[in-house]
Amino acid sequence: TNMKKILYTLSVVLAVSTFCACDDSDEMGILYTPANTEAIFTSGSSAYFYTSADPGEYSITVQRANSKGNAEVAIELQDETGLFSTSATVLFEDGSLESTLTVSFEKDQLEIGTPYSITLKLPELAIAGKQTSHVLTVTRDYTWELYKEEVKTVTFINGESVASIERAKENQSYYKIKNLYSEGHELKLLIAGDGSISMLQDVNSNGYYDIVTGYKHPSYGMVYTYFDADPEYSYFDSEENLIVLSMYYYVGAGAFGWKDDVIYLE
Repeated sequence: TNMKKILYTLSVVLAVSTFCACDDSDEMGILYTPANTEAIFTSGSSAYFYTSADPGEYSITVQRANSKGNAEVAIELQDETGLFSTSATVLFEDGSLESTLTVSFEKDQLEIGTPYSITLKLPELAIAGKQTSHVLTVTRDYTWELYKEEVKTVTFINGESVASIERAKENQSYYKIKNLYSEGHELKLLIAGDGSISMLQDVNSNGYYDIVTGYKHPSYGMVYTYFDADPEYSYFDSEENLIVLSMYYYVGAGAFGWKDDVIYLE
């Protein structure tokens, strides 16, 4: 573990602890009460891969801290392609802390394998550092063919388990790992000739790829990861015929830290 990852782990732990704390509005210690229109995104980015059979839309969760009353919150869409659209506001019903924003796009006009990114913005909040912007990356998917029916995997979530691998017909360097973290979960990886690994989506502000595992911890809820594509930590080993993925695991209440997940191709 290098200093970069140690500092990153500390910053995430501190961010989680401060998110749960109340903010003092003055020196007398009066607690800050957010307006019912103060909303945030649950994550800074997401990725959607679709086929011709999938809908040309994607839903994103928006949350607020004050559930009292109905509320409308303005949404700003930044889209250079003109292929995406969404509502001008996100609606919250009285008593609800959560709402859904749906983004639609012209799915037949996106080129296969090319990621298209847009940015969604909520109004800035009085408390700095909250997630008021979200980058959505949409990619028209490839045609997939079976590559390996069963491969051994060792992950932080499942321990030793079994997954299957498909490969894109249009790009032989593009692989889909199925059921790696949960039933139905798909992890898509680009493996270059030098063994480096990347993904067809934007990295977050820390330079890592955001991944939703689909696995729900019995005590802490949905488990998320950041994937570090640095070839010093994540790579394809052609001699051992295996893939190593450096993952930072976390949940809403805190973090589990950096773990190496391994996919054995033999």
